Amino acid sequence: MLEPEHPILSQEDLYLKVGRKFVLLRKKNIPLSGERIRRWREMGVKLVYLKAEAREAYLEYLQNKLEEVLSSSKPLGEKANFLYCVSEMLTERLLRSFNPEDLSSAKTFVKEATQCLLEDSELSSHLIKIMSHDFSTYVHSNNVFLLAACFSLFQGLSKEEAEKIALGALLHDLGKERLDPRILQKPERLDPYEWSEVRKHPIWSFEALKRLDPSWEEIRRIALEHHESNDATGYPRGLDRELIHPYSMLVKICDVFEALTGVRPYREPLTPYRALEFMKSTMLTKLDRDQFRTFIAFLGPEYYRKLIKE
Repeated sequence: MLEPEHPILSQEDLYLKVGRKFVLLRKKNIPLSGERIRRWREMGVKLVYLKAEAREAYLEYLQNKLEEVLSSSKPLGEKANFLYCVSEMLTERLLRSFNPEDLSSAKTFVKEATQCLLEDSELSSHLIKIMSHDFSTYVHSNNVFLLAACFSLFQGLSKEEAEKIALGALLHDLGKERLDPRILQKPERLDPYEWSEVRKHPIWSFEALKRLDPSWEEIRRIALEHHESNDATGYPRGLDRELIHPYSMLVKICDVFEALTGVRPYREPLTPYRALEFMKSTMLTKLDRDQFRTFIAFLGPEYYRKLIKE
């Protein structure tokens, strides 16, 4: 979120990423003016980078400003961009260095974001439109978190339920940090050993959450069960449908949809319509059918008319 004379950014060097290298865009002694930012945008600059030590101060600044921005009269698109930026940065930090302090910050953020989405239902559609789909665990987790929060409130669930589901979605892939990055980024089909490692990540997520807060039953179950299936063919335990928590099945739909529409090293992303079509034709026995119908309606009437025959 670039702003003229930003109290953090104005004191730091800013970089562009060109290929795998970072190139200096602006030295910290050069004013960060509105005209400069406008010219960058006209040149197609969408992302700028900070050194890691400055990033933490920047995130703290954004979090402190979140309530002010979301309660302001700014356009919905601007609010959605701000919320997504804070959410993405917080999710990356949470998954890279998971500790009780970060968890407390995440819980507070989830409450604030859920309250904002509850108060302004139109914000959901703006968030879905701007979702990034780069291939990384934290981008995926951030998108699933926002989808699950919006979808929960769309169904009329209470704020308390939506907060639990949103936090479970945010942390559902926590265990993937223990996986070898070469497995996560492999462009070919996984071999049996690699696939067996991937199937452990729900258990690793569950164990990490249990160590931090033993009272979080629903949140731990989302992490453990989001790959379980309606037809008992899921993992890690192959549970029958009646043993799977409804929150887990809700997050599963968001997780599958985001994975299909996101960038992956082994395939091109699907459009939202093609992803829903694939889920309906290939995966319907694995999903909660009623939840899936509602999810289609949540994404928009144009999808519902095409995919659901009354």
